[in-house]
Amino acid sequence: MPESQTVQFSHVRLYAVTGVHLRDEEHRQLLACSDDRTEVYLTTKPGDLCQDAYVVQASSRLLIGAFTGAPQHGSFEARLQEQTEALKSDIESKGSTFLLIRRTGSIEEWESRSENEIEGYILRLNGSPAKSIRTQSAELYSSVVTALFVASAEDVSLVRLLDEVAFQKDNGTVILAKTIEGSGSISVSTELTKFQEQTFLDCWKAIYSDEALSRVQKLLVAAIETRKDPLRAFMSASAGLEIFVNKVFPGLEQSFFDTVQTELIPSEHTGYIQRIKTVMSDKYRLADKFSLISSLLAPESVDEDIVLFRSVKAARDEVAHGRAARDTDLPVHKAVSLLKKYLQLYVNYKSKPGSN
Repeated sequence: MPESQTVQFSHVRLYAVTGVHLRDEEHRQLLACSDDRTEVYLTTKPGDLCQDAYVVQASSRLLIGAFTGAPQHGSFEARLQEQTEALKSDIESKGSTFLLIRRTGSIEEWESRSENEIEGYILRLNGSPAKSIRTQSAELYSSVVTALFVASAEDVSLVRLLDEVAFQKDNGTVILAKTIEGSGSISVSTELTKFQEQTFLDCWKAIYSDEALSRVQKLLVAAIETRKDPLRAFMSASAGLEIFVNKVFPGLEQSFFDTVQTELIPSEHTGYIQRIKTVMSDKYRLADKFSLISSLLAPESVDEDIVLFRSVKAARDEVAHGRAARDTDLPVHKAVSLLKKYLQLYVNYKSKPGSN
């Protein structure tokens, strides 16, 4: 196979969204990122934007049917079209508004040990690069979901419906490669306003560009995608909260001491402040770090938030030592809400002039 031969790909992730409504429009683009060739839409008719992903999912269902001995009637193309329309109807019955994330690009065409051409389609059953493409998309897609979650004034409920990678040769021939169906739910109800759109964009830019928050936002998405499994959701959210505290603390501690030194302490005593900082550098416990962060980012609720943080940490310690009660009693909502709140506050803080 010539090395110069390429294949175009389109990676689509689709969520049904509850609590967000579009007024008098079928599609609203929230984000167009040319560097990553990514687009994000809210839409009432996802089939208009991701027909190729429907075809991939439908072909997977046909293949499963063939392998399990299901009756095969008519031409492959007719069966694929029928299955695609049935899938489209099924998906679009699950909601009235959908979040669609699409990333496109090109890759070198891969070889497959099992390849067949069926009525103009190329069927490849192994060697698909879909998994690596999903991995490459993961951080970007997580940042979009995190931004939507953090930017929303209230909870926005999402259910993942599709996570498919479609392939097409440069000559237009569709490659049907075996893919893994993704599913899950996110608990991230408000009407989307232009102000919220801008808040979403601001959050996304801040989260996606901040390497320190990379693992934090992945853990937040993991938590809100696994809420039906309270233990996994709680451990992801509490781990994300701990990493967030440790990541942002050094910069906020420096800001705190700079403020004290500039506004409260005479210049001749600045060395004393530095001495305090040096002595304390290895003595902060996690709750102490959170207390300082909270006092800077949310002084009006610092006492309440410290109590919440300590309760989440205590529950996590109980789990770690095998003393936790039932999984359903774990404070999942507290952990997720606290992480969401402080991510939002930190993004707002970083956006202020002179905060970096």
